[in-house]
Amino acid sequence: MTDLLQAVSLLIEDGMFLYFTHRSFQEYFAAKFIVESEKELKLKLFEKYQKYANSDKVFQLAREMD
Repeated sequence: MTDLLQAVSLLIEDGMFLYFTHRSFQEYFAAKFIVESEKELKLKLFEKYQKYANSDKVFQLAREMD
């Protein structure tokens, strides 16, 4: 956690919350999680978050990774 906050600065700590320093990091890790998920979970995630497909790059990245 210290490396993520200080050495590579992927995360910012704000009180009790952690945030990615840039939205693209969040999108990449979300896409990576989806791609590496079991087929059933992957389908549920795609169905649940399909409405956000045009507002971020998660699904585009997931398609490219897969």
